Amino acid sequence: MFSFAFPFKVIESDGILSIQSTSIGEIDSVVISEAIQILSNETIQNASCISEFATLVLEKGELRPGFWLFIKELLFMEDGYIRYDIDPERKSGHIHPEHHLDVFYTSKVTFKVGLEHPLNDEELLNILNVSTECHYLSPPYK
Repeated sequence: MFSFAFPFKVIESDGILSIQSTSIGEIDSVVISEAIQILSNETIQNASCISEFATLVLEKGELRPGFWLFIKELLFMEDGYIRYDIDPERKSGHIHPEHHLDVFYTSKVTFKVGLEHPLNDEELLNILNVSTECHYLSPPYK
């Protein structure tokens, strides 16, 4: 089981789902294509100056009000990821416990929290629910 942050609202109306952004309203395939085109542009990714990025965003923004706010929303989104992992093949005492939570998804920032006992779905959801009592970490040994 895993959880991740989703920066937009999913709205259901009359059985039809739409994805909404506070900055641009409905996010359709055109908005997605334009954002991908800018954010995956190799020239922009390798540029040492922001001017080329700004130019592309301004051009799209002239045709679609709120586009810069949408791009900014993507760039400043706080991503998050947590995965409950049961890993009997790689378990190694307190270095890599069989039951653990992997936090974040890249090796640059990830860390794990060992669990002394397996979790069921309800227990994991309770840990992630900010409206329930907090859970505490304590070392497994002294």
